[in-house]
Amino acid sequence: MKVTRLIDNDFDDSDASFFDNWGLPTAEALSEAVKAVSRTTLIASGGIRSGVDIAKALALGASYAGMALPLLAPALESPEAVIGKISGVIEELKIAMFGCGAENLKQLREPGHLRRWFH
Repeated sequence: MKVTRLIDNDFDDSDASFFDNWGLPTAEALSEAVKAVSRTTLIASGGIRSGVDIAKALALGASYAGMALPLLAPALESPEAVIGKISGVIEELKIAMFGCGAENLKQLREPGHLRRWFH
């Protein structure tokens, strides 16, 4: 809802804005979901702003991560700006993976990577 309100330039104190921070943080919700279910696809979204956030979500057990807000300003500019932003996020993810010794996404998802490298 927040992204939709930003697209519409709806910055008033409407009833919807009171729910902008409703719910659990993504990392906490993901941790609980991983405990509750096994062998299912989990998609982390909400609060994902960078390649490092994606690395953390994958290390916590997400199958995929999605982001909207970081792509909003580039999307209003041009398709090329969106591609540039996504390319930057991918570079951040690669750097985070290198930093924790994961050669691929499978290794990043192995138990222990999060505890060793992300605080």
